[in-house]
Amino acid sequence: MVSVVISAIVVWSMWQIFASDSQLSTVFQYSVWVIGILTIVTVFLAASLVKIKLRLASNKDRLLREELEQNLSVLSSTFEATAEGILVVDLNNKIVTYNRHFVEMAQVPDEIIRSKDNDKVIAFVSEQVTDPEFFVEKTNYWICWWYGFCFID
Repeated sequence: MVSVVISAIVVWSMWQIFASDSQLSTVFQYSVWVIGILTIVTVFLAASLVKIKLRLASNKDRLLREELEQNLSVLSSTFEATAEGILVVDLNNKIVTYNRHFVEMAQVPDEIIRSKDNDKVIAFVSEQVTDPEFFVEKTNYWICWWYGFCFID
């Protein structure tokens, strides 16, 4: 919008300069005026095009974000609906995520699970099983197997 106003001022100024010059023909004066109007229209169309492109990009981002949120919602629902207890651990042995079935099955207290420390969870759960050493050994084995190397002491 600002560019349109600036263009209008420029054309008006050009018109004032050429209109006061008595040596210029009327046809030339009108030609300058028409070119000025066409310049304004061109600038206005260009500004509109940029605005439309920005809106399309914004809408595309919004649609992509909505699609990702919908996919995340479906995956989260599926993750929570599974009958198995799931605990996901990263390379730093920190808990990435878990489902409520894991917490219920293992009866892990909130302060331990929220700590995101897998060692604390393993220590707590190992107190509940009949063979704690076997549990810790197998848990570490599967973590190491998944990542292809062992980062656990």
